[in-house]
Amino acid sequence: MTSQPASDDIFPGFDSALPDPANPFLIPPDDEIFLMRDHERRVRQREREKTKRMKVWQKTTASSRMGRVEKPIMSELARANSIRRRIEATRADSEPPRRERENVSDFLSKKRDMFLVQMSLDVKRKEIRKLEEKAKMKGKALEKSKQVLEEDIARFDKFLQANDALAHKAMKTADNLSKKKQERTVKLKQLKAQLLVIQSDITKLQEQMEDCLKYKTFLEKLTPAEWTAQQQEVKQLRKRQRRKATVCNTGIAEAFEAMIAKTTVVIDSGLHPEAPRRPGSRRHDLTEEDIIAMKEKEMEIRRRRHRAQHPDEEQIATYYDREVAESSDEDLPMYFKKPKQLLDLFSTLEEQNLFLIQNGQETQQQLEDMEMRLQDTHGTLGVKARQLERENWEIAGRIGTKQRDCDKLEGRVTSRSDSGGIKGLLKELADAMGTMFATCGYDTDRDAEPLVMLSAAEAKLEEWLEILT
Repeated sequence: MTSQPASDDIFPGFDSALPDPANPFLIPPDDEIFLMRDHERRVRQREREKTKRMKVWQKTTASSRMGRVEKPIMSELARANSIRRRIEATRADSEPPRRERENVSDFLSKKRDMFLVQMSLDVKRKEIRKLEEKAKMKGKALEKSKQVLEEDIARFDKFLQANDALAHKAMKTADNLSKKKQERTVKLKQLKAQLLVIQSDITKLQEQMEDCLKYKTFLEKLTPAEWTAQQQEVKQLRKRQRRKATVCNTGIAEAFEAMIAKTTVVIDSGLHPEAPRRPGSRRHDLTEEDIIAMKEKEMEIRRRRHRAQHPDEEQIATYYDREVAESSDEDLPMYFKKPKQLLDLFSTLEEQNLFLIQNGQETQQQLEDMEMRLQDTHGTLGVKARQLERENWEIAGRIGTKQRDCDKLEGRVTSRSDSGGIKGLLKELADAMGTMFATCGYDTDRDAEPLVMLSAAEAKLEEWLEILT
């Protein structure tokens, strides 16, 4: 028995004519698309490299390349047509032919061929069904993916609409905020302008206040001291009257008297002999003196408690002096009520100033006269001082001479022992003292003693020395 020929040997090119197992109407996955692009890119790169290395006469044109692409297509179409003719021929052979006599071996080979063709057809049909089922599954998956994509598109459209609404709302809010900002900026500028105006007004008012305070101080200085003291006394009197009225209007005395009366009633009702007695009470044993003492003690306790809870007149007066009186800013009234008062005062002050100016001028004239006299006196005293200095030197020289004469006289005295010589020496000394006394400007008196003349000369000498120093 001969071997069965394969279906590919019987129908060459049959499998190549069948469609690809993958559905051509389905979109391939992204990885396959990228792989196809990479493959195409590598093919084009190889073609370009190959074209670069080719000679000019070896390169082809665009029309030749298109023909080269069309030839495989035509060959595939020719193979498909030949396969279709074979199939038609096979169907024609499968029809009941005319009854001819044939042997068993031919019949068996034909049956075998028919079985193989039928088996090949069944396999192809199964594959076609599988491919159709796979295509249906892919279609369903594609529909599902399309539905999911439509839902995603719808959600994305909703998201875009919501985002547009939010963006519109945000733009509207931004516009409102920008308008509010502009309004507030304008209002802020207006407030700043008002603030500048108010500050300028405050500055002007402060300057006016400073001028008024200067004028007030000037007028207060011009106010008579007697009138100021009188107004101070009036102010103190009003303060004392307000203090007295404040202390009296508090009603402390009336409250204290009411408390005393109430306390007296309570104590009397509690200590009255006819009041109801509690069991175990010893009130029936008390005498009148004990009851009076208890009343006074209770009254004293109530008074102390009332003073502790309520301020007395002294405390209110102290508070008034500390808080109210010190915080009162009552100013003294102005002395000058009319401009005529100020003009009269200015006239009086002008007269006083004129009088003072005259006195000052007279005093200045007297001072100048005294300065001139002082200068003259200084000049005279200077001349006298120089003259006295020269006289002092002369007297000092004379004293030295006289000292030498004294030394000589002492020598003579010691050499002489008789009294006649001593008297002669004393007479010479007296004559010398008289001459010196006359030189000093004193009147000579023959009866003057030499010691007196010497003392006067020493006093005169000391006076001249003091003048010189």
